[in-house]
This record gives sequence, structure tokens and C-alpha cells, in this order.
Amino acid sequence: MKARKFILLCFLFLLLAVSCYSDNVNIISVHCSYEKMVFYNYHLEMEITLASIANNERTHEIIENLIYQGMDFDEYVEYREREFIGDARGDFYPLYINDDGSVYIYRSLLDVDYSIQYYCEEYVIVRCFEYYYHTGMPHGIYWFNYLIIDIRNERLLLIEDLINDIPDYVLLEIIEDKYDIRYYLRENIWPPDAVNFSGVGVELLWNIYQITPYNVGLIRIIINEFLMEEYLTNIGKELWSLTGALR
Repeated sequence: MKARKFILLCFLFLLLAVSCYSDNVNIISVHCSYEKMVFYNYHLEMEITLASIANNERTHEIIENLIYQGMDFDEYVEYREREFIGDARGDFYPLYINDDGSVYIYRSLLDVDYSIQYYCEEYVIVRCFEYYYHTGMPHGIYWFNYLIIDIRNERLLLIEDLINDIPDYVLLEIIEDKYDIRYYLRENIWPPDAVNFSGVGVELLWNIYQITPYNVGLIRIIINEFLMEEYLTNIGKELWSLTGALR
């Protein structure tokens, strides 16, 4: 638990975004935190927070259908637990006795947070942060994503809906100017894991282990106005304008 809180605090600055909600929107969140022994020597801890729009039934239903896969909160929590521990059986966790005679406890931790970063009648931007850990891992894994919902067409927008391919050499110049790195885990830098629109600009994100080693951390860059104009699709330009980047 302490390790998770440390990670969350370390990356808190990444979770800050300009809020562009309409004046009458009512953002609600439901939260569940629990722990249990799945087997006699396997301890599971989970924390899930889901946000939605309370006073717009259509938008609320679209969010649930697209992000929560049509499930209510309790069903979604159960689904994430099954997905997280998989087909775990008791024989996956052999009995070990600690030096003090106590039973060795295997541990798993999952923390999921969905928060609404931007809302208007046409679009909703939801930030998803996940952190998980299993006994035996050298460290926990965190993952960021931004889910952009097209309310009019009731669908999640893909990266290619928002921004056209930016050449790798252009991205490398921006990344290396900010992070001063020269080693990558894959040849192709495009595509990023997520695109975010905010008052800061248009952000591209690559999670840990995607293009760089763990110690580099999350790669997060903001593309300049010239690149926005050149590579954003019409939908991307609309979102760029709506989220305040042109103001």
C-alpha cells in the first residue's frame, strides 16, 4: 500500500488537467476499496473509482456502455477482479513457511481510477489511471490512458480519428530534447498510447516499457501549434479548440 501511495504522489502532477465542464454538469464518482484472502495464503487488495455524469442520462448511459462495458458498478468491480487474478487456483501458490513459522502470503494489488477531465455536449474526456502489483514483481506497474468519447456518434475515438501519423524523426526530436535519451525498446515511436486534449495543448503519452526502459518513466510531450495544424484531423482540431488551446 505504501509503495502504491508513493507512486501516486510521484505522478500527481501528471494527473492535473484543465477542467472545462459546462456550468450545470454534475460529475459523480462511485468508489470501492476492499481486500480479502482469495486462498489461505493469497491476499488480494483492490480499489476502483468510476466517474460519470449524473444529470445527463444519455451521456451517463454512453459512458457506462463504452467504458464500463454496460455493467453497473458492482458488476464492473467483479469483472475487474476476475480479469485481474485470471484463472488463479490454490495450487498456483505453494505453501512456504517464513523463518518465524508463519505462512508466506502472496499479494496482489489493483488500483483503477476513471476521472472526467473534460465535458461538453459533444465530447467527454476520461482519464484512466491503473496501478497493479503481484508478489514476485520487482516493482508495481502503472498505466495512463485517455478515453475520448464522441457523444454524437456514441463511440470511443481512436488515435487515428484525432491525429494523423507523425513521423518518428519528428517525435524523436521532441522527446530527446525533453528527456535526453537515446535508447528505445522498439523501432517505431508512433503511435503513442494515448492522446489528451487540454488547455495546455495536445499531449502524446507513452507508458513505461512501451518505448523506453522503466527508469525513464512515462514519456509525455506536448506537440507545438505547427504540428497541431499539420497533423490533427478535423475532429482533433475541433477538440483542440473546444478544450481551450486556442484561447
